[in-house]
Amino acid sequence: PKSTPHGITRSQHATTEFAQPWTFAPMTFRNIATFVAFVANTIITYGSQAGWFGATNQQQSLKYQTLVTPSGFAFAIWGPIFVLEGAYACVQLLPNWRSEPGVAKGVRYWYVAVCAAQAGWTFAFAQDAVCLSMVFMLMILAALGALLGALVRVAREELSPEPSPSCVPLRYILLHSPFLLHFGWITAATVVNANVLLVKYASGAHSLQLSAAIASLALLLLPGLYNPLTTPSGAADPLYSAVLAWAFFGVHKELSKAPLQGDLATWCPLLVADALSNVAALMSVLLLAVVLGRVALGALRPLQAESTRSPEKMRVYPPYTEHSVAKNDSKPCRGAGGGASGTQVQTRFWSGLGEGEETRYITCTHSHKVEAEHHHQAA
Repeated sequence: PKSTPHGITRSQHATTEFAQPWTFAPMTFRNIATFVAFVANTIITYGSQAGWFGATNQQQSLKYQTLVTPSGFAFAIWGPIFVLEGAYACVQLLPNWRSEPGVAKGVRYWYVAVCAAQAGWTFAFAQDAVCLSMVFMLMILAALGALLGALVRVAREELSPEPSPSCVPLRYILLHSPFLLHFGWITAATVVNANVLLVKYASGAHSLQLSAAIASLALLLLPGLYNPLTTPSGAADPLYSAVLAWAFFGVHKELSKAPLQGDLATWCPLLVADALSNVAALMSVLLLAVVLGRVALGALRPLQAESTRSPEKMRVYPPYTEHSVAKNDSKPCRGAGGGASGTQVQTRFWSGLGEGEETRYITCTHSHKVEAEHHHQAA
């Protein structure tokens, strides 16, 4: 008999191995709705830039120029957002991704809600309904927050084994990064939309607009440092923080222009604009430093864990291999509270991602039901 990583003896004839733990799920209405929502949102967004629904976003931004409006080049981030969300909309149609917990229990219908709210914002802003556009903007923010929060819960609860280590980067790119990019930019856009409200309905209250801009720059830094909706640990995901750093940089470049755009040129002194520009640049550099620090720590953590492992625990086992173990003795099943000869216990072994191994006792084929147990062996 051979010994498993956790010392459980198994015979060669009683072992069945499955290399792929994922299951194939049928196409659902959710999968189709997600794809249709992405296509519809892409067409509506393109139409808004072509003036199909009224004034374009660029025209409206110039009309309601604020002290926290990013420069035009910063809006190029919508390119990666749409590309990655398009990739997700296609991938989630594939059989092996339909049952992925992040898709089925994480994203669910939240992305459809995001697209619906974004379409509503596009129509409202084009028609100069700024108050209504603010409502839709908050709806987009809430839907994206709920989506990412659900993904975090799925990761925290470990509802199913992760893909093999070689697939983890691809899973992050397709399942997390589209919505982290979108959430980061909508976080900044919500602040801008709130300032647009002041410009429209309190155009003469210049001191109020200046105070709102200062408060906006200060408050926008906080989610870039801590946001539990983006990671299980609570620290803001580096990609999310990088988007906010990009937004701050866009504000810095816009305020660096001389003269200022729109109505700002009539009342905002260049000294004030330069001061706010420097503050935005400082915020951008600070967040970028935080991003680089977290990425570096994330790269070093597996190396540190590997260096502390004892030689006997450094054996390499096949990732995510499932074994069926037959026990034909009179010992009781684990957790069954009773015994019976001829019991059969199915176990699964997954090699850990740098932290150790996990054993799950799944079922017992006699009258006593076995509670699922998790045993972790520290690395």
